[in-house]
Amino acid sequence: EVRRRSPDFVDAYLIESQIGLNRFEQTRDPAQLDRALALLSDAQSRAPGDPEVAFTRTWAQLRAGRLADAAAALADFERKVPGDLRVLDLRAELLERQGKPAEALALARKAAEAQPSWARLYGYARRAWRQGETATARKALETLLERSPGNPAGRTLLATVELTNGDPARAARLYEEIVAAQPADSAALANLGLARMLQGDYAASAAALERAVRIEPDSYVLLLNLAQARGLQGRKAEADSMLRRVLALSEKDPAAEEWQRLTVRAQAFAQLGEGRKAVAEAQEALRLAPSSGQVAFEASLVYALVGDRTAALVNAERARDLGFEAPGWFRLPWFEPLRSDPGFRRLLGEGTIAR
Repeated sequence: EVRRRSPDFVDAYLIESQIGLNRFEQTRDPAQLDRALALLSDAQSRAPGDPEVAFTRTWAQLRAGRLADAAAALADFERKVPGDLRVLDLRAELLERQGKPAEALALARKAAEAQPSWARLYGYARRAWRQGETATARKALETLLERSPGNPAGRTLLATVELTNGDPARAARLYEEIVAAQPADSAALANLGLARMLQGDYAASAAALERAVRIEPDSYVLLLNLAQARGLQGRKAEADSMLRRVLALSEKDPAAEEWQRLTVRAQAFAQLGEGRKAVAEAQEALRLAPSSGQVAFEASLVYALVGDRTAALVNAERARDLGFEAPGWFRLPWFEPLRSDPGFRRLLGEGTIAR
């Protein structure tokens, strides 16, 4: 309605395009992406010199995965606002998507040092965490929370860092705080469930994950986690029923090339006893994301479940080398068959085997 009444009011195009991009990320409906990009093209034709249009176009192309178009839009933005720190933000994102994470992290650090806003500290911490630099990420997040106490994004990422590479008890406390403030936050509930799983409290884990699944009943990632918690409780029939639903839901997901979909399916197949299918999915995930510590960890889990000790150990060590320095995850019961291996014990920091 705003665009109809004021067709040259560019902000309306920018906001509507951002809504379209959010919908695309939620639904993966290409029509939403096409509409968002069309709105930005219209905005550019109406205000070719507006730097905010160029900025939003760059982010949109990045979020769409169109890296050549993103590079062109970024060059246009930089010409319009030379020296703007947002150029560093955008270039860091582009570099990471081009497979140059170290260069991306260096630019993010430069931007955060030049202007340590919570958003830049958050972006820097997130990149550091994804590259396995846990101490760097934690320090940046603690600085963020000192400057912006109670910041929801900073607290959530710190909880995630502790969950994946740190202290699950601290992670659980942080997620309890988040859930108390936002009871419908399914991601926080899911991660609370995972933190409780790492602590060995499978009933509490399942309870948190059930709440998350009630909020997002068609999320096959959440359903996999709940099935795993139920399996660890010894409720195999219930877990298997959920795992079959995980496979059905993931089969319908159009994001066929995403590694997370593949590792979820690999774990579901493995826990249902379908080893060949599990290994095929895990291998494809490793091919798509060879530098991801999380993928290597999940592949290790799959190989442990199907009984391939050598492949499980190789991927466990690779996960560690890629920054997945979280021995607590390797103490979950699925890795029990590896416990007698000296290399695995060293990976856990347990030294020699107890006799």
